[in-house]
Amino acid sequence: MKIFDWFKLRGYTPTIPSDATKYLDGTGVWSVPPGGGSGDYVQPLVNTEVAITGAVTATISKQHACSGTTADYTVTLPAASGNTGKSLSFRMATGLTKLVTIDGNGSETIDGALTRIMWAGEAAHLYCDGSNWFKIGGKSIPMTTRLSRSTDQSFSANTWTACTFTAQDFGVPQMYDSGNSRLSIPRPSKYLVTCKMYVAATGATDGFAGAAVNATDPSPYYSLSAPVSSGATVTAVFTGEFDLAAADFVNLSANTDGTSPKFLGAGVQTITAIETVGW
Repeated sequence: MKIFDWFKLRGYTPTIPSDATKYLDGTGVWSVPPGGGSGDYVQPLVNTEVAITGAVTATISKQHACSGTTADYTVTLPAASGNTGKSLSFRMATGLTKLVTIDGNGSETIDGALTRIMWAGEAAHLYCDGSNWFKIGGKSIPMTTRLSRSTDQSFSANTWTACTFTAQDFGVPQMYDSGNSRLSIPRPSKYLVTCKMYVAATGATDGFAGAAVNATDPSPYYSLSAPVSSGATVTAVFTGEFDLAAADFVNLSANTDGTSPKFLGAGVQTITAIETVGW
């Protein structure tokens, strides 16, 4: 028996619509799918998107649009208990200039971490298993920056000294600690750090350059060194991968003998960091 015959036996006489985006509902009427107006797989949101500009608790089963230019803020996830199989999502507005921390309720985690930090243009769709949260979709954008110095910087011989960077050439503003003139890390991840250094010292016979994490002397930490070149300068270009935590900082440091050592300016000293996104 055809479906039309089934309806006719019950007193219905449906007609075939000219609009192929409709479907035949249980009353014999051709209707538009409730999720939207086109009948496609991707439909407009049934629930209105929630606009967020500051600290708040997220709403289960809804999408949240985070924006703001005043201060970093935290969005807390609802308790996982009672929400098994449910989900919610976040999208960071392109005009967002601050960081948004997504925080699990209490000790609940998001893919094993208590918090996740997001910035402009990113998105995350989170699924709840009743105990914790898991990212099952979205978009992550690597954080990146480059710092440079525009003038010479003198320092004492035979002492590890960090180059103070005077400008951020590009990148995430939170990666430049202007108060301390150095590279700062906004969120935990692996970062590919590339350093370029040129140090001059009259009569130098021994000199080294290195990248130091949370320190000035790189020797007990991550270090790459370059011996003195041409008897007067220390030149170094090196790249290394660093597993860094939020609020870590990285210094580009030098140590040389000789007279009147200095970092040469005019953009010769640079440090570039590119995040290897892991979430």
